[in-house]
Amino acid sequence: MAAAPKLTDDESARAPSSPLDTGDASARAQAEATAQDRLAPTDEVAPSARLLLRGGAVLIVIFQAAYLAEDFTVSPAIYAATRNLHLLNIVIGVLTFAATFTRLVPRFWREVCVAICAVLIVSTTMVGMESASFEPLFVSIVALVIGVGTLAPWEGRWQASIGWVGIVCFYLLESRFPGRDPHASMHWIGLLMVIAVAQANTRLQRGYRRQIADKIAALQEQHRELRKQMAISDRFASERESALHRLSESEATLRQIFDASLDWIHVMDPAADKFVTVNAAFAEALGITREQLLAIRPSQTGKWDDPAKLEQFSCQLREQGSVRNFALRREPSSAAVRSVRVTLIGMRRPTPYFPPVQPVLTSQQSTPCAPISSRNRLP
Repeated sequence: MAAAPKLTDDESARAPSSPLDTGDASARAQAEATAQDRLAPTDEVAPSARLLLRGGAVLIVIFQAAYLAEDFTVSPAIYAATRNLHLLNIVIGVLTFAATFTRLVPRFWREVCVAICAVLIVSTTMVGMESASFEPLFVSIVALVIGVGTLAPWEGRWQASIGWVGIVCFYLLESRFPGRDPHASMHWIGLLMVIAVAQANTRLQRGYRRQIADKIAALQEQHRELRKQMAISDRFASERESALHRLSESEATLRQIFDASLDWIHVMDPAADKFVTVNAAFAEALGITREQLLAIRPSQTGKWDDPAKLEQFSCQLREQGSVRNFALRREPSSAAVRSVRVTLIGMRRPTPYFPPVQPVLTSQQSTPCAPISSRNRLP
């Protein structure tokens, strides 16, 4: 009987360990998918930097225009001295807004932001020196330090540079008019506290951004690994379906051979003492249907008549694990003597089992029958 095909170790060894091994096309597809999964920090930072600078430029223009209007209505004398400085700040705001539409500002937005804040603080310091007022500079420094420190996604050194510019400019203004600021101590305390809080906030935000970036990277790595495993599972499922299809075809072929064979072939379960399946030749030789034969116990089909033959059969089965074309002679109920050849193949059970052999006449002639092959599956 032909053996059913099965997957070998060589076939399983040829299975790819990852979808990248399936060819150049799949490798390119995986590489493109990986590239799409990666973060693009430049593309992500540029839009937020543009919006930050544009919003800051608009606020600068609005603040300086209101400041200029206040000086014009409240202090005409101071207005004449500070008008050019206010206009300079408004021009800086307009230029900053226009620069956000270029390619250089999003790339060097940190340097541009620090430069703009420094120019605004210096110009406001000059306004304070002309008007002998401290509150505008104090408010400007606090607004820039807190606003930029809260919104700008940058490192601590950039935030510290704005704080140091504010401290130096406020010190110059206080030195220009010593003793003229009745709230100098409160201004210094508030200024230093604001700068310290903004610096701490910048460092905390940087830590939070780093944690978020690490989590996103971990999720992306898990996503890529999941897609790899899904690709491998899909390939293995396809191979399994193909193998099952081949196995089904092989079983159908073996079944046709099994049923078309003229030898008496049966598969039996010795532990349960029953036939698992029999071919048509075996059932026809016994003169019963296949269903009737499957209902009969194998132990009821015959017995050994020659103890010497049984001993020889047992020794050969113990030594070789199988018996092929073992010749027997049996005198059935009729007077004719018939010869039988038995082939026994143990497939599962290691303990030798000796099924009964029932030689059956296939005709009423006195000549020996054709060789008979009896195959038995042992559990």
